[in-house]
Amino acid sequence: MRWLAALLVLTACSGADGRSARGDWPEPQSARFATFAAACGRCHAPPRPSLHTQKEWVQVVARMQRHRAERGVRLLSKAELAAVLGYLQGYARDGRLR
Repeated sequence: MRWLAALLVLTACSGADGRSARGDWPEPQSARFATFAAACGRCHAPPRPSLHTQKEWVQVVARMQRHRAERGVRLLSKAELAAVLGYLQGYARDGRLR
């Protein structure tokens, strides 16, 4: 049973950078996706944009920026924050691009 848990963890981590699961994401070849996958895949698997509404993503991204600061991880630049938030809001549960 331990091998199954390890396999699940490895499978979840293998797509964290977006390379192995690009086909499962909106606009996987875009710069916005690349920024999102790199920023949000550093500490955990990137979340599905449809997980939250546009308004909720503002709060989530701000919270993650605070977590980066608390952990001593490089903060995202304004341009990176705009790209990540734009990607997430564009495909949010109530997003305009869905």
